[in-house]
Amino acid sequence: MHNKTYRPQAIRRIMIDKAGSKEKRPLGIPTLRDRVVRMAVKMMIDPLFAADFIETSYGFRPKKSAHDAIRKIKENLFADYPFVYDAGLSKYFDTIAHDKLIKVVSGRLADTGI
Repeated sequence: MHNKTYRPQAIRRIMIDKAGSKEKRPLGIPTLRDRVVRMAVKMMIDPLFAADFIETSYGFRPKKSAHDAIRKIKENLFADYPFVYDAGLSKYFDTIAHDKLIKVVSGRLADTGI
């Protein structure tokens, strides 16, 4: 990456069974090298975007899980909160406009040539 010659490899795609269904879903398997690069990038950009999330956001967040969300919902129910918000986005990343996403993310990051 330092000499700017890194190029990600094609992801191996296999179809796996969906639980409780006859449908299949794609599973992408990157190379080990690509996984290392992805993790390094994730470690650098996570702090930049983590500040945008509110405390009660649980999806795909470091040190947060679906179990934590369920635990918080139960706490709120027992504390007599009158409602709970729930959102499930099926195939969201299949429908996102990737060109717009890249533009927004690029606006937040500065390539320092590291």
